[in-house]
Amino acid sequence: MTMDMKYLVGVFLMVILSSNCDAEIIDGPANIRTQPDGEMLFSIEDGTYINVVRLENDWYMINLCAWVEIENIENNELIKGSSLTTITNQNICSIINSTAIDRILYVSENRARVQISGYTFKSNLRENEICRNVEIDTNSLKPLIQYYLENEFEKRRECGFRFVSYHLIDIIPESTSISIYLWVFIGDFRFRHYDSTPSLNSSGSVAVKLNAIKQNGSFVITSFESPQSGEGYGESMAKLFPETVREKIRLVDQKQLRRETEQKAKTYYERVIK
Repeated sequence: MTMDMKYLVGVFLMVILSSNCDAEIIDGPANIRTQPDGEMLFSIEDGTYINVVRLENDWYMINLCAWVEIENIENNELIKGSSLTTITNQNICSIINSTAIDRILYVSENRARVQISGYTFKSNLRENEICRNVEIDTNSLKPLIQYYLENEFEKRRECGFRFVSYHLIDIIPESTSISIYLWVFIGDFRFRHYDSTPSLNSSGSVAVKLNAIKQNGSFVITSFESPQSGEGYGESMAKLFPETVREKIRLVDQKQLRRETEQKAKTYYERVIK
């Protein structure tokens, strides 16, 4: 692991993943500045989903979360000329001048998901147009779903590591969003050096509903829901999951999901831990 990667991982571990922003869409391209009428920092493409922090006179302070190649990060800044993309590699932002990174949200082998911010004039936003026309490409959703589950569920535990596999049950478009229905298998593992194998400590399965909105040809997952445990399980299951989805859940191969999760743990052990 390089020094830059160690730095990024260290910053990532200190991040607090919370936000009180309102979602809007860029009517652009739109230039984003250091302050109202200030120096230009970056430009965001038309139709890109961003978060509004506050309104100052006729200027919005906004932030954008997107992916960037790690080689384009220096001293916690995005270098001039670099580009930011969606998780499916669609360009949505160009860095005009070196831009400070607010937060590093996720780090993979050669990319990082970052948040940057600045000011744009109010006419550069168009409101209430999210997901007017929902067109679903299942293949483009798969990396988005995997990233979300990894970020939400695959977290290092005090006693080991957690890995997640899923079965896509159904995707149902709504008026302004899509609902993605999954059956998720979660396994907690210890790594046993004496026999070179990961050991499954505990596991569980759960139905998960992901709520997503369309973003510039791709989708953004905004939240997830699962049925309540205990006495409220049946009622909440019926409320969150349509009958057609519940019927398909019964056909999920639970053993196959377990095997996939165990293989993930084994691969991680061989590449990272061993």
